[in-house]
Amino acid sequence: MDGALSLCEYPHGCCEQLYASTLPNLVLYEFLKGTGRITPVWCQKLLKNITEGQQMLIKTKWNQNSGGFGFWDPSRTSVFHSALVLGLFGQIKSVVSVDQSIIDKTKEYIFSHQLQDGSFALSFGNYTPFPSLLSPLATSVYVFQSFGLAEIQNEKLLSYLISNYMSYKSDSTLISMVLQGLTIYPGQADFRKEILHTLLSQQLNDGSWANNSKSTLTTSQGSTETTAYALVAINKTLFDEQKVADASEKGVEYLLSKRSSKGWESTRDTLYNILAFSSIPFLKTFGGPLSGTITYKLNDQLISEWTTSADSNLLDLEYQLRHYVIPYEKLTKGENVLEVSCPPGGQLVIDRTVYPPYEEIIKAHTPIGTLSLTHSSSELLVGQKNTFQLEFNPETKVEALMVEVPIPSGFTLVGEETLDVLRESNKGFDHFEMKQLKGEQRLCCHASLVTEKLTLQGSIYASFEGDFTMNNPIAYPMYQPDMWVNTLPTKFIVKAQ
Repeated sequence: MDGALSLCEYPHGCCEQLYASTLPNLVLYEFLKGTGRITPVWCQKLLKNITEGQQMLIKTKWNQNSGGFGFWDPSRTSVFHSALVLGLFGQIKSVVSVDQSIIDKTKEYIFSHQLQDGSFALSFGNYTPFPSLLSPLATSVYVFQSFGLAEIQNEKLLSYLISNYMSYKSDSTLISMVLQGLTIYPGQADFRKEILHTLLSQQLNDGSWANNSKSTLTTSQGSTETTAYALVAINKTLFDEQKVADASEKGVEYLLSKRSSKGWESTRDTLYNILAFSSIPFLKTFGGPLSGTITYKLNDQLISEWTTSADSNLLDLEYQLRHYVIPYEKLTKGENVLEVSCPPGGQLVIDRTVYPPYEEIIKAHTPIGTLSLTHSSSELLVGQKNTFQLEFNPETKVEALMVEVPIPSGFTLVGEETLDVLRESNKGFDHFEMKQLKGEQRLCCHASLVTEKLTLQGSIYASFEGDFTMNNPIAYPMYQPDMWVNTLPTKFIVKAQ
């Protein structure tokens, strides 16, 4: 649940991130409704988020003429992103209204790119699409899975995947996606059984499935994501239920061992692990309501308590319990004892996460490169502009780099005209937008692939007098926001003309 909520709040607006922030709302909605824990407030909130995500994809990524969807720009569409959205719309139409004509036109766009042998080649725009290492075979598999989610059959594509099965049989990710897409082909029971048995045999002793291909998805994809794909696929079959249950239990233990406080290493990992957990039947069963008091004690001192009854909103209570933080000042030097009690018949599972001081985080952090920032002046008059230059030097190749530059209070970046100027003068970036993040305006700049020094030049204008601070600019891969590099804040003094 924490992972799903973190993705629902993800700030950026490329096609994949809109997908990643919309789909978890559907997963949460179906999970809460299926377990009887949905409330009117949560129902309204989740359905509203799904609708807004759909509208944003159509408004900002859909090319009405071709029917395809683009990564950032609807004028640069791709088969991959069109299939991504088609699969999403196929899933959300069960809970919100989706314009069928858009689904039909997107399907026609994808069909128009199908080759004679039934496969799909990756369509390139003016930048490297994602995943950047997606091969024609993997593109075809991804389209097949998306067609399955949208309940669209394509016999020509199916025939291609069956005839080429031996070429990808050892790839756990690809056969998982094919197995998932086969759910809408009732006549392919034997093929489904064969893939299921192969997939079960590929599970490792630690419960994971290995990413054993270097040419299918992205370089950042690892065993966590592959394991999630496999769990989703095997739980959509109706064969060998006991073997599937045993494999699922081991897979869940593996994924939980890799979990951090709010999810997993990357947004992709978090998204697919949420989908995996939501697909497993034994994770959807819960007991009845509890009545009594839940208490937290630290070193024999009561630090917090919650009272629950049959009428309590267990969803909100669970959220409060999950997000309770013990401040450092309440801890004593040496050993600390935490005691947790709950009402009779209840069970609490403690997932303890220790957050070190910020200084220790910085010391332990492995940056993705170096980031430097210079300004033309830190002392200005009202109405004057400050020109800044930010340089990012990557340690290794970085995909989907996002650079956020905070705009200090007392300064402005003037409208869409300024963004147009930035696009013209900073060719290393392919997208610019202004976002309200963490209580401040930020200029967000995206670069698809960075292999050498990247420079961003821009200007901000002093609006009124006073002392102001530009907070730390930061650069990070969008799929792995926990890997980042930043600079120091900048102080400005603005005086009257």
